Formats: sequence, structure tokens, C-alpha cells
Amino acid sequence: NALQFTPSLRAQYISDNSDFELLPQAIVEYTPVTDLLVSASYSREFHAPTLNALYWKGLGNPNLQPERANSGQAVVEYAPNFFGIHPKFGATYFYTRAQNEILWLPPPDGSQNWRPFNVGEAVSKGWELQASGSIALDRRTALSAEESYTILSARNITTGDSNNGRELIYS
Repeated sequence: NALQFTPSLRAQYISDNSDFELLPQAIVEYTPVTDLLVSASYSREFHAPTLNALYWKGLGNPNLQPERANSGQAVVEYAPNFFGIHPKFGATYFYTRAQNEILWLPPPDGSQNWRPFNVGEAVSKGWELQASGSIALDRRTALSAEESYTILSARNITTGDSNNGRELIYS
């Protein structure tokens, strides 16, 4: 049985926004039995608007605010070895709550010129299920296959916003 805890802290300064951010991250990994890994992680995130998002001629939005988020995930992975066959199965639950999430969206008038906008508060959460396997054919060659499926819910949860509760497309 092995337990591992990995904390980190990153300091980030964006001079254009005069924003100084401390961004902590922590990961806990536990192997209760051979071939089984259980982990959980947390991170605080900061994303400044790109130059294109701010200043793209005719489409940029110079009023964009940086997005900040708190994210977490929990993972279970099982990866046994059966006589040279290496299957791996995993399930991940993820959750992110963001303030001022930056999304490129089509304009309300239906034109094709998408523009970046801030979404006051958003939640993205869901599951990712994975299965993979490989088998060695000889010392230098292996046959591998992988499949994954993601279930995602991304919603605007901004209080007082007419889009509160609606799904965020292209998130």
C-alpha cells in the first residue's frame, strides 16, 4: 500500500492586467492493492485573455476579464497484467467552477462572426470512462487499442443572468 501526496504552488503575474495570482495544486495518490490506483486532485487556475481574444480586428473584445477557476477530479484506475496482456480500465469524475469563463460564441444576431465573451459563473462537471489494452507481438512491436467516453455538463450558473441554468456550448 502506497500513499503519495504532492503539493505545489505557482505564482503568476500578468503585467497587462496587474494581476498577481497564487495558484495552489495538490494531488493525492493511493495504491490500496497491486494494479489499483485511486487519486484525487485540486487546482486553482487563472487564464488571462489571449491577444486574439482581446484585440482581433473587428472581433476581439478588449473588455474581457481574466477567468479564474477551482477544479477537482477523482480517478480510479485498474491496470492488471495477464500473461503479457495489459488491460487498463479507468473512471474519472471532474468538476470545475469558473468565474468569468471566456467562450467564443456566435453573436445573438445570427451572423457568422464569433466573438469572445465572459460568462459570469460557470460549472463544468462530468465523467470520463476509459478502457485500453496492449499485447506484445514481439520485442519491438505491440498491438494496442483504446476507447474512452465522456459525459459532460457545462452550465451558466450566473445569478440574475437570463441564461442561468442553460448549457454552455463549445465549453
